Amino acid sequence: MRQASQRATEATLALAKADSANAKNEKLINAFYFYDGKFAVAFGEKNYQKVFYFIDKEGNRVERLGEYKEANNFDEDGWAYVSKEDGKEYLLDTLGNTYRVAYNLSDLSPEVEALDLRNKEQANFPMQALQYPQLKILMINEIKENTKITIPKQINQLQALIFLKLQSCNIDTLPPTFFELKNLTTLDLYANQITALPILVEELKRIYFRT
Repeated sequence: MRQASQRATEATLALAKADSANAKNEKLINAFYFYDGKFAVAFGEKNYQKVFYFIDKEGNRVERLGEYKEANNFDEDGWAYVSKEDGKEYLLDTLGNTYRVAYNLSDLSPEVEALDLRNKEQANFPMQALQYPQLKILMINEIKENTKITIPKQINQLQALIFLKLQSCNIDTLPPTFFELKNLTTLDLYANQITALPILVEELKRIYFRT
């Protein structure tokens, strides 16, 4: 009888300890920032080195998002900054694809696939970017006061573009050659002056718009 009581006590203590651990884990998980309620950056140790990875709301590692030397949470545009063992920086999307990124025109090179000029004042469209047709991502969201960005007709040279953010650029029209960007899937034209949206939507049905 005493043994049965002891076993019951031990079982109760084990359950209490498990509940306490689960509550602690839940508090830790709730402290994370989860992009779109799905992914948050976390870190651990591997071969005595700190490594970064991503977890879901259950605290499980999201294997497809990989493991990095450094990493930040996904931002509002759905990109996370990560650094690989080669010491170079990349943009990571939620599918696990990475794109070598530059933050200034002077850093462009044939291996760069993403040009992130967000929060850097632009006086006009970065024409130098047209010399790098491998670019898949181009982002601008700030221009100098009393200016506007004019999209050049040569925009069709960037045939690899899949993501284009031109937010708050005072754009009032798009050149006909813009519709030749056949690989474009996301177009952010938020806070611009374009009024011909019905035509744009008809011409670019494959594109996710933000206007």
